[in-house]
Amino acid sequence: MRTGAILHFRAERKTLFSNYWNFEVLRGLGYKQRMASGGTNKRLILVFSGRVQGVGFRYTVCRVAQPLAVTGFVRNLWDGDVEVVAEGPQQELVDLHNAIRASGLGRNIANERIRWEAATGEFKQFGISF
Repeated sequence: MRTGAILHFRAERKTLFSNYWNFEVLRGLGYKQRMASGGTNKRLILVFSGRVQGVGFRYTVCRVAQPLAVTGFVRNLWDGDVEVVAEGPQQELVDLHNAIRASGLGRNIANERIRWEAATGEFKQFGISF
């Protein structure tokens, strides 16, 4: 019985996530107005290591990014780390980083690397990349 539920979840997950989970549908378009409201945008690249794969890390990062004016993606890396690439106003990016740490994921993070760059504007939304 339990195996059937897992298989059913995986089938639903594949259709929900496809190649890029689009939170734009879930949260409306409010972040676009905030993104366009002035200020210079930055790019924040975070790489988290520790027990960060297989614990809902990517989904939680997307959930905490929903109310923020950020675009980009979160993805698993081949070496067991998780990478977050986000663009937006610097304060929103700092808020994203703080929200990730405060979300309960902090206990799974053994190390993190942070890099700031100039924004490229290549993202239209924030989601999970595979």
